[in-house]
Amino acid sequence: MDKALCLLCEKTYKNQTQLNHHMKRIHLGGEKVSCDVCDFTTSTECYLREHTRRVHTKASDITCELCDFSTKHKKTLKSHVERVHLKVKNVKCSECPYEGYSNRDLREHLRGKTVHTVKPKEHKCDICGFVTKAKHYLSDHIKRIHLKIKDFKCEFCSYEAFAKVELNRHRAVKHNDTIYEYKDK
Repeated sequence: MDKALCLLCEKTYKNQTQLNHHMKRIHLGGEKVSCDVCDFTTSTECYLREHTRRVHTKASDITCELCDFSTKHKKTLKSHVERVHLKVKNVKCSECPYEGYSNRDLREHLRGKTVHTVKPKEHKCDICGFVTKAKHYLSDHIKRIHLKIKDFKCEFCSYEAFAKVELNRHRAVKHNDTIYEYKDK
């Protein structure tokens, strides 16, 4: 199945229609439609209907069968039941026996007062002292800041960029290059 790729921000969509909605909503800033009830504006009727449904329509709450918690969203209720009643712990610390309910819990655990015996390795730039925990960020830093290597070159002019998204933006703005590109996946 063909997927549609936005060349301006490199997001991939299931089909051309979804990409067209994305382009209209995010990049093209077309004619706006306004909510009759409040000052909300958007570029598509579809998003205006969604806004009206979410903000101005009384949705019935879904109540937890095990306590008095209620929400308008099934996903929120599911998370509540797993966390509060079933005590499902989805994440584990690789450094100690800690188990948490979410990636957010794990991040807080790692930032907290807990001391782990293994510290993450730091990678330091010998030229300027820049420090990062990921080796590939150090490589990117050296290429970009010190070596000034630009891997992405415009085929229409002499423009060069550090990142593909920068080149795509340049091509769209300076050369009116097509916004759409398809890739088989």
